Amino acid sequence: MNPAWACIRATTGRLIRVMKSLRDKGNTLIVVEHEESVMRAADHLVELGPGRGEAGGELVFNGPAASLLGARPARSARSGAGESSLTAAYLLGEKTIPIPAVRRRPQEWVRIEGAREHNLRNLTVEIPLGVLACVTGVSGSGKSTLVHRVLFENLLRAKGVASENAAGLLKSLHGAERISQVVLVDQSPLARTPKSTPALYLGVFDGIRELFASTPRALSVGGFPPAPFPSMAARAAASAAMAAGSSASRCSSSATSLCAARSARAAATSRTCCKSCSRANPSPTCWS
Repeated sequence: MNPAWACIRATTGRLIRVMKSLRDKGNTLIVVEHEESVMRAADHLVELGPGRGEAGGELVFNGPAASLLGARPARSARSGAGESSLTAAYLLGEKTIPIPAVRRRPQEWVRIEGAREHNLRNLTVEIPLGVLACVTGVSGSGKSTLVHRVLFENLLRAKGVASENAAGLLKSLHGAERISQVVLVDQSPLARTPKSTPALYLGVFDGIRELFASTPRALSVGGFPPAPFPSMAARAAASAAMAAGSSASRCSSSATSLCAARSARAAATSRTCCKSCSRANPSPTCWS
């Protein structure tokens, strides 16, 4: 899947040579790719489209790459819209991504002096503000070290924001006062589930948890804390608590995980739900 993703031109060339070497040894390589050089190097191309989402799902082209580049591809038979291959249009130069005629000029800068983290050699650089700035270079040249460890972490320190990571070494940082907030958006997942949404990143769920915890139904069984509510386990715990219908008092254990399964089982068997609870009919909000 996208083997040339994030590769520079020189690395992509080496990657293509490796893939061709594997092919020449009798292997079949099937890749999902958008990189132009990889598509041009392919023996066979399969293109789906003609658009995205509901406008996609049709076979636009299936054949030798030379046929796609040498002639206009077959049109989509099912759509009836006569839309041709976007891949061919860009590879043949019929469509292009225009370069902006006017670039935004920065008025303010952040200056890094004497950066010495990892392989950065006493680096001094000015980063413009209010523009789209791109830090580029070959793999391993120090781009991530400069942006993540030096610039981002030292801006956090200058703004008084705590961080789990140590700030990269540098002599001085100037211009942090011109920035109101700094946010790092990297490729790490927001949570362990692929169903993460922007609401999670923005912290919206904190308010949702508090809202559910303040409802009369949650308070009527002794009060659930806000934390469990967005999860499936919380809904199961709430159902078990309602079915138990027992005392609304809370056990005195100091642990922090909700004892949903033990609470439901104890209510059904009249046994205590945790070691620290001495009640015959334990609270549905018992903590274990």
